[in-house]
Amino acid sequence: MEGRELDPIRFKAYPNEILDCYASDNGVTTETKIADKLDRIIDNTGQILTRLDVVLRQMYELSEYTYGPCIQYMITVFKAFGVAASFIVPQLADVQQIPIPDILKDGNFWKDFATKMDGINEAVSQIMIKTTDLTMHQECYQAYEGADLRQPEKHLKRTDDCRTLGNLYRTTTDEGHVRWPQFGFLFDIDGVLTRGRKLLPYTREAFRKLVDFSGNFRIPTVFVTNAGNELRSSKATKLSHILGIQILPEQVIMSHSPLKLYTEFHKKHCLITGQGPIAEIAKNLGFTKVTTTDQLCDAFPNLDMVDHKKRRGFVRWETNLQLVVDVLMTNGNPSSPITRVPSPHLPVLASNADLLWMAEAPLPRFGHGSYMFCLENVYKKISGHPLQYTAIVGKPSEITYYHAEYCVSRHAQELGIRKPIKRLYAVGDNPDTDIYGANVYNNYLQTRTLSRLKQIVTQTAVSGGVSSSSSSAWGRNSVEIVADEAEQFYSAESISSILVCTGVYNQEQHQEGQTQQLNHGHRDMIIDPLLKQPKYTVEHVLDAVKLVFDTEQFR
Repeated sequence: MEGRELDPIRFKAYPNEILDCYASDNGVTTETKIADKLDRIIDNTGQILTRLDVVLRQMYELSEYTYGPCIQYMITVFKAFGVAASFIVPQLADVQQIPIPDILKDGNFWKDFATKMDGINEAVSQIMIKTTDLTMHQECYQAYEGADLRQPEKHLKRTDDCRTLGNLYRTTTDEGHVRWPQFGFLFDIDGVLTRGRKLLPYTREAFRKLVDFSGNFRIPTVFVTNAGNELRSSKATKLSHILGIQILPEQVIMSHSPLKLYTEFHKKHCLITGQGPIAEIAKNLGFTKVTTTDQLCDAFPNLDMVDHKKRRGFVRWETNLQLVVDVLMTNGNPSSPITRVPSPHLPVLASNADLLWMAEAPLPRFGHGSYMFCLENVYKKISGHPLQYTAIVGKPSEITYYHAEYCVSRHAQELGIRKPIKRLYAVGDNPDTDIYGANVYNNYLQTRTLSRLKQIVTQTAVSGGVSSSSSSAWGRNSVEIVADEAEQFYSAESISSILVCTGVYNQEQHQEGQTQQLNHGHRDMIIDPLLKQPKYTVEHVLDAVKLVFDTEQFR
């Protein structure tokens, strides 16, 4: 350019971000400046190509008067840049002795670059032609009016005010119609996305399919875990960090989350046991009068005879077993001797009946269900009566999936999706909880009626007693709380179970028949072996997402 200083060519290719392509720099050439310019050009080129790929991959509309000509102009500029660079870059490396990546010295790289530019240019032209064809046949399509039009407009003004290349969630059918997803995901965490603190392979790639290029979800998604040792806000923060996308607390369902629905117990004085900040967790769920086992030990120091000096961590099963049995046997007054065993005993609400779970170790670890198994047997041995649960929440209880359905629909609403969510897909690694629970809830969805949806509480909760049925804590009579105005959030017609082979489930043992006779489910579960069979079995979470996309014909 004969040393004249030119303004950079600028492209607005992403929200709040300008990409600068410099043609010259007033004739001044130093090794530092040239290297800096090359780095800038390489980075800009990579970003442009990535976002052009997103445009085509997600089928965003490119009309004659919006993005089409602009993109074609950009392609022409970058193709010209590629032709020039294929001659200039290798010479710069030799003459100026500037460190340049080997790939940029390769002539085949620049030929491939030009071929890709031609391919993208042709694709854009085809899209523009299709768009023009659509405008010529407007009578074939129904126009949005009134509320149907205002809702997407309001959403796009909030999320797409810079007229970026596309929006968050929409896809198109083969006929070119805009289609709203009517399905949602329920992901287990341990054994599906992570093993302990380690992210499992393919997890990030799977979630890249669920979000747009801005990192916003395209598909309604919630995370349903039987973990209960932290607040869901804390779990959401950790998930956001390991997945690299923002997860809201409202998308996380812990094992104890459904206890917020049991309002009849929220004002009662409750003894709580478990791991993590259990008092804070209980208060966040709505319980107003809580006592922890540590506080009980402080009040009655003679009750706890376990030596904790060499203990590591928070879990002390002996103490929890001892104090829970004490409270049940004395009807809530552990300072008094036992005169007779109360019948019925105090209500017991439990969360997470997983016998086993998968962490970093190659073998499954004891879960909270193992503790419950001990408690049930110790109480029966001492009292002579079986321990009865008022409710058991967490997978595989129906109330947990009921709560998850609500959260999926709420997430869909937040994404601006107006269509009801008809189909749910539950991805898990444990046949006894993830798969069994999803299949039981699917049976419920097949028979659900409006009258059942309007039930407020169970007969058990109304009477304040314990049902005589041993399975009442799990069954369809568990609490169903929903206000009339919330019925719109319960629109699912089916839920499909998808089993992955990265956690508790061992495919080799299953094929050899070693697990067929084992029952790791809770004592009160009515076991139907068919309900432990997944609708689909895949290797990992990425295969699960691909399977659902293929089933839904979603891009």
